[in-house]
Amino acid sequence: MQEDKRKLGLRDTMSLAIGTMIAAGIFVLPGIAIEKTGYGIIWAFILAAFISFFSAMSYAELAASYPKDGGGYMFSYEAFGSFWGFITGWSTWLGHTAAAAFCIQGFSVYFNNFIFNTGSNLRLSIGLTILLSLLNILGTTKVVSVTYLLNIGKIILLMIFIGFGFTKGSVENVTILSTKGFGPLVATIALLYPTYFGYSVATNVGSEVKNPGKVIPKTIIYSMILVTIIYVLVAISILSSGITVFNESSVGEAAIRLMGHGGGVLIALGAIFAALSAANANLISAAKISTSMAEEDQLNKRLAVKNKRFETPHRAILLNLLIVLLVLTLGDIRKIITTATFIALLSMVLVNLAVIKLRRKHPHLSREFKVPFYPFTPILGAVTSLILMFVLPPGAIILGLGFTVMGLLFYQARRTPVEKISRFVREHVGNIIHRF
Repeated sequence: MQEDKRKLGLRDTMSLAIGTMIAAGIFVLPGIAIEKTGYGIIWAFILAAFISFFSAMSYAELAASYPKDGGGYMFSYEAFGSFWGFITGWSTWLGHTAAAAFCIQGFSVYFNNFIFNTGSNLRLSIGLTILLSLLNILGTTKVVSVTYLLNIGKIILLMIFIGFGFTKGSVENVTILSTKGFGPLVATIALLYPTYFGYSVATNVGSEVKNPGKVIPKTIIYSMILVTIIYVLVAISILSSGITVFNESSVGEAAIRLMGHGGGVLIALGAIFAALSAANANLISAAKISTSMAEEDQLNKRLAVKNKRFETPHRAILLNLLIVLLVLTLGDIRKIITTATFIALLSMVLVNLAVIKLRRKHPHLSREFKVPFYPFTPILGAVTSLILMFVLPPGAIILGLGFTVMGLLFYQARRTPVEKISRFVREHVGNIIHRF
């Protein structure tokens, strides 16, 4: 993209990254995590951030060196070629569409339960998906502006909650020296790890970022640090509130204990803002990845066609709209988001390995940002991502492998000439029919 089309600055890219990381999960996962590991949630958030930082540094180097739309897909394609590039693109594309569906459903649940009951979570989710998709067609900068305002709103609400936690709660009783054991701690890290994936969103819009070699690495580092601090403070505030039952609604229950009934409404608003901004960011990323794959002829090239007025890939946006609606209508959202975590971790493995491959492939390439402690950092990023893939529930692993195989079959089908498929059908299927 030409320089005059690079419109996104540090504020905009940080808005996308933070909008994805501080999502519905921060209002749902802490209670589940505390139930698993108790006070160990503080260590779980810190260690999950530490492990995520390995992969984040790999993304930062690659995004600074190859500032194109598509993020991890383009990095793997550049490093390993068509096949592994497709696997990475397929994984991240499915991951972002599933995450968008999860966030949109979270919005509908909170809105109907705490703000105004529309009578149907599904109808509200469908309407919101259509609205956000139309905003995407109008242009990334318009959507980012909305996301920026939503981010400010949810961070202010979380800061209010944290302030009450530290002033009205019993912070002195919170200890970082107590957990429920190593096994539950590792399982909790795997649970919380996906909440940090949002930093990769900034790399998916690389062609629209001004001075990407400096802006994208700063975005990744600053957003990771800020979000980790907020996560830990939220966890401490929940623990200080005095509630004794921990589940998906623990953040809201802690807010009610600390601030009264208005606290529940406050957290509901925060969850709504979080779900909207994260859904926005994931839909943008899904469109960017599918467009990049279409431009490389790994999806139908017509998906890369841009609207003449708004210069946005309207066909890719509409395809992702249909996929999200399908997930909302037919899918088990929790199972899908866990499966999406598995395939997203697979893409993390490939992106970390891409750093090593591209250092060797293009040793003289100008790199405005380099991974610290190379090659140990990308190696640790790949190894930890691989380990966490198989800490997930067995069902998520099986489904994740199934979606990966589906992608492989799709990839092979696109590479196989039509006449070969026709000949195969005539020779094999025709013989079977003839026998009967």
